[in-house]
Amino acid sequence: MRRIVVTAFALTVLVPCGDAFSQSVSGFYRLVSIDGNPLPYSQTITVDEVSLEGTMIAGSITLNENGTFSMSNEMEIVSDVFTGEQTLTASGTFTLVEPATLQLTNEFGDQFAGTLDGDRLTLIEIEGGTRTTFVRESYDDV
Repeated sequence: MRRIVVTAFALTVLVPCGDAFSQSVSGFYRLVSIDGNPLPYSQTITVDEVSLEGTMIAGSITLNENGTFSMSNEMEIVSDVFTGEQTLTASGTFTLVEPATLQLTNEFGDQFAGTLDGDRLTLIEIEGGTRTTFVRESYDDV
């Protein structure tokens, strides 16, 4: 089985805490930057323990009213092993800790902290520190 690890983008399952969830965080968020750099953003990714150079060209996360989320990220990868566009997806649940603070964890145990400031969602990888920023869009814009 092929394992693709993209540090800032492989988010999945964390069980929500009862009444802590608020509908105010739900929506579609478009990825606008990684570590303060706009897209497209070049980065090293790991596929089956091989490092490859990839360029993130688009991404999004949808936070649903029931505390679940789904992500999709588009990368262009060029290497001796593989060349082409790769779609990375993840889904799971999130916990709202405070009105504007979220916690997420992926299937590999990586943890992420999120903050919501108006329509701007920022996710920070706890161990690696990678910061991804998303902007909420209305469903009509999607």
